[in-house]
Amino acid sequence: MRIVEITCLATAMLSGCIIVGELPKGTWSDTGAIGIESDTGIEQTEFSVSPSELTLGQHGEFVISADPVIEYELVSEVVALNGAEVLRFTVVDDGITALIAAPQHADPGPITLVLEYTDGSAELIPKAFELVHPVPDGPSEEDTGEAQDEQPE
Repeated sequence: MRIVEITCLATAMLSGCIIVGELPKGTWSDTGAIGIESDTGIEQTEFSVSPSELTLGQHGEFVISADPVIEYELVSEVVALNGAEVLRFTVVDDGITALIAAPQHADPGPITLVLEYTDGSAELIPKAFELVHPVPDGPSEEDTGEAQDEQPE
C-alpha cells in the first residue's frame, strides 16, 4: 500500500502539478487590486452628428458618421436618450441618416445616441446634439412697437 502512495506522490511531483487547496488572496502575483487592462492597439472611434441642434416640437434629419469608419450595415438599431425619439434610420455610404423627433414637452439639453449592433454590442455617442427651445416669432413682450423714447428728427 505504501508503494502505491509513494508512486502516486512521485508521479505528481515529477509532473509538477500538486493541488493542495485554494490559496488565500495576495499569494503569488495576486495583490487583490483591481487592474484595468488597456489595449493600445485598438483605435478609439470618434462619432460626429450633424446638425448639432434640434428644436423642441420639431423633427430633423441627422447624419451620424464615424472616424475611423465602422461597418454601418451592422447597426441594427439607433436609440435616442434624454427625451428625443428616433423615428427611422437608414444606412448610407458614408454613415447613417436618422429622422429624430423632439416632443414639445421634452427638457432642453444634450441628447445621447446609442448604436446597437447585430452582435448585441452597443456604442454610446454622448452629447450627440442639443435640444433647444423654439425661437419666438414676431416681436418680443418687451417690444410693443410704440415709439416711447424716440426723439423726433
